Amino acid sequence: MTPVLPNPKVAARSGLLAQTALTTLVDQRIYYAIPATPAYPLIVLSIVDSDELRPETLTARVQADVWGKGNSTQDTLDTEAIAAVIRSVARNLVGTWGGASISNAVAGQAIPQPDSTTGRARTIVDLQLEVN
Repeated sequence: MTPVLPNPKVAARSGLLAQTALTTLVDQRIYYAIPATPAYPLIVLSIVDSDELRPETLTARVQADVWGKGNSTQDTLDTEAIAAVIRSVARNLVGTWGGASISNAVAGQAIPQPDSTTGRARTIVDLQLEVN
């Protein structure tokens, strides 16, 4: 029987919360959706896609949306700085986090993508993970 594999965004969140260089900037504000009463900056994780690499391993792209305080140039620079930290700690996600094990992690693209309605600063980081 093929094993049920852990949710890659849950594994990513656990691993990211263990990275002091990141939590210094966003505290514990790494979520699966923007909370009802948000404090910015914050990070929202979502799954872009996931595929079985082997029966015991899932390969997944987890999107990290870094949301800034507003729409100023400084807010954009701040989200880009947080995204740079995510990229720098991505390889530190290799390990066991809760019930999941990440065997490979790398940050792909980091793209500025302000909110189309409000203009709020946002930078998207693409995390590529192998989870077992």
